[in-house]
Amino acid sequence: MSDPKRGACGDLRPLGVEETRARIAAAAPPFFEAAPSPASEAWSEASAALRVLPRWAVEAGAIRLGRPDGGEAGDVPEGREGPILVWLAPGGGGGRKLGAEAFPSELVLEVSRGRRTISTWDCGKRAIVGTETGSGPTLVLGPPFDGAPLVLLVREPWAGGGAPL
Repeated sequence: MSDPKRGACGDLRPLGVEETRARIAAAAPPFFEAAPSPASEAWSEASAALRVLPRWAVEAGAIRLGRPDGGEAGDVPEGREGPILVWLAPGGGGGRKLGAEAFPSELVLEVSRGRRTISTWDCGKRAIVGTETGSGPTLVLGPPFDGAPLVLLVREPWAGGGAPL
């Protein structure tokens, strides 16, 4: 993963694609049910999209549906980007009481131009706790955070349906 800018809340542990896939697959957010399993090869490395991480993040990784080499991309329409899944975890385990380092919870992603919908899944509550919209190439997000790991789904609202997520 590139070296994203971040605040000082311990050492960042960048996750590789396999670790990111495993963490997200274990979280099993229900809004991923229509897509290939996050543990499958249909998802590729996307950590370069991570530009600024929340100060509380100690683990971070990102994967994208579709392969960067132009190979099989699942149900991603031609000329569109596949959705990105982002894993963010705090230090000290889920549910840790955090002070000032938890706010602001700012995440900056670099994506291609276009509108995106971003849904945030709280792994502790096992629920969607936030939805945002934004336009690339730079998305500045404020994911809700109360101490548990988060999974973010970043996707284009595709015209004509056919969205894998």
